[in-house]
Amino acid sequence: MAMILATEKWTYSDMLAKLPAESRYEIRNYNLIDMPSPTEKYQDLQFKLTLLLGNHIVSNRLGKFYQAPFDVIFDEGNTVQPDLLFVSNENKDIIKERVFLVHQI
Repeated sequence: MAMILATEKWTYSDMLAKLPAESRYEIRNYNLIDMPSPTEKYQDLQFKLTLLLGNHIVSNRLGKFYQAPFDVIFDEGNTVQPDLLFVSNENKDIIKERVFLVHQI
């Protein structure tokens, strides 16, 4: 279960400056959220979805497909690391080297 870790406001810039890069944190409404490790059952399901969706996306050249961790930034106070993320070819311009600046997914 996710847990709020701090009472002060956090931004994505704060997260980059103050936390290790491999950390599993998200920011929601400027709250720093600790994201616990998924269960074995969840990992198994995610793997199967990755195979099914990934193969379909690649074989049909539909866009890019990513697995966590990969930061998705909605704004400075809302950053998430979705477990699976698809970006269509039409929206590929939102892909940056390290993060997504999301206008639409």
